[in-house]
Amino acid sequence: PGCIAAELALMRDRRLELLSLLSTLTHDTWFERVVQTTTALELMRRFALTLANAERDRRAFANGQFLLFKREAYEAIGGHAAVKDVVLEDVNLARLVDAGKRRLGVFMADGLLHCRMYADWAQFRRGWKRIFTESAKRKARRLSLWSWQIRLLGTLFPLWTLVALAFGVVLVGQDPLRGGSMVGLCVVALLVWAGALVRICMTAHAPLWTAPLHFAGAWLTADLLAEAARDVRAQTPTRWGGRDYDLRSGKV
Repeated sequence: PGCIAAELALMRDRRLELLSLLSTLTHDTWFERVVQTTTALELMRRFALTLANAERDRRAFANGQFLLFKREAYEAIGGHAAVKDVVLEDVNLARLVDAGKRRLGVFMADGLLHCRMYADWAQFRRGWKRIFTESAKRKARRLSLWSWQIRLLGTLFPLWTLVALAFGVVLVGQDPLRGGSMVGLCVVALLVWAGALVRICMTAHAPLWTAPLHFAGAWLTADLLAEAARDVRAQTPTRWGGRDYDLRSGKV
């Protein structure tokens, strides 16, 4: 009840016709603790809230776990019947609202709404592959690019910085100036990186001790993106909710 009351007030204050919330996700299973924050972060990099809520050049986005419509807007776009044959009905509903020049907004639930997205690792993999594939508009090259970006930024570059730090410590004995400079730069870089991860965990209501697990989470998320790219190239249908979706059209 508190969530509904708060979102109704926000909807009226912003004069929105569709309000969507990003749920506070659970962190009970190993994959929720290791991978989930990274997959959600990757999705938010593609659908940044600043763009989803922009007045101009909006990148329409919505989360199907919480969709609050004004009745007139919902009926004007044809409701869920208009998107019954597509994989990501929530994002497509947002695009229909945006195409109709109607106001929409997406916000963090921040504990008002909790959700467990998937019960096991197999569901998690299928579900996030589906989300990423449609977010990339079923373009294999784009999915591959995203895979390499997150592998480099989330795993390889931080590991390279750790190696450089160790090398700098060894170098200090031979060349104090160069070695000290290298150590200092690596320490600052790692502190900024770790601080950003801690802040992300706080925002996601994830345990702070899971922040260092981003090394593994980024690698596994990159694997999901790479697998999604291979599925697109092979035209392997997306199976979800007992239905097969063609990767050429994104429809049943």
